[in-house]
Amino acid sequence: MKKLIILGLALFTTSQLSSQSCNEYFPLEEGTRWVMETFNHKNKFQTKSVQTVKDTKAVPSGFEGKMVGEIIDDKDKSIGVIDYL
Repeated sequence: MKKLIILGLALFTTSQLSSQSCNEYFPLEEGTRWVMETFNHKNKFQTKSVQTVKDTKAVPSGFEGKMVGEIIDDKDKSIGVIDYL
């Protein structure tokens, strides 16, 4: 039983270390975009949110990316823009 627990901890630790050194959840490559659209209860388009990767760099814990987020209304007019890490 003790060997099984140690093996489980070793596998968990190894998978955690390998997952910290990559960017699979959000592909942090310059120019990558995510677009999310919202619709009302009648399925009419309301807004869209666009996030764009502007810059990336490797850090000891994985990757950091500078992002720009923008909200666009149903008339294709920008409501707001924000820069964030």
